[in-house]
Amino acid sequence: KPHKGKTDFFHRAGGRSAADSCFCTAALGNLKEIGIEVDVNCTSDHLSIADSGEYDVYVSSLTTAPTGDPEYFFTTCALESSAKNRSNHSIAEVESLYEELHQEFDTEKRGELAVQMQQAMLDESAIFFVSHLNMGIVTKSNVTGMYAHPCDYYEITAELNVE
Repeated sequence: KPHKGKTDFFHRAGGRSAADSCFCTAALGNLKEIGIEVDVNCTSDHLSIADSGEYDVYVSSLTTAPTGDPEYFFTTCALESSAKNRSNHSIAEVESLYEELHQEFDTEKRGELAVQMQQAMLDESAIFFVSHLNMGIVTKSNVTGMYAHPCDYYEITAELNVE
C-alpha cells in the first residue's frame, strides 16, 4: 500500500529473540532520520495483528530449518496455502520451485532450490531476513554430551547425559 509518512511495526512481546525488539528500535531511529514516523507496538496479541494484515511491518523470529531441511520454512511460511504466510503473498516462481523441491531428494539440489526460492521472495519484497540467532547453551557441570548445533532439533541426542 502507498506510504503515508508513518509506519507501524509490530512484534511480539517476549519474542524468541531480542533481535525482534532490536530490529524495531534500530528501524525507529533510522527511519526517523529520513522523516518517517514509526510506531512500535510490542504486543502479546501478535497473532491477531499478523492474521489481520493491518500492519506495515511485522517482525517475527522463527527457526527456519529446525531439522536442517529447507522445505519446512517454505511449507510453513512461503506458499499461498501456508498457515503462517504472514506476508499474504503468492509468488508463482516460489510455488513452482516448491513443487520441484518437494519431489527432490538430492540434498545439494534441495539447497539450490531453497536459495532460488528465497531470492524470489526477496525480489518480490514479500519477506526479508534481518538476523541470524547465535545461541549459546549453558549447562551444569554434571551435564555431558550437550553440543550446540545450528538446528535446534539436534541438541538433544543419545550422547546427552546427566552424571
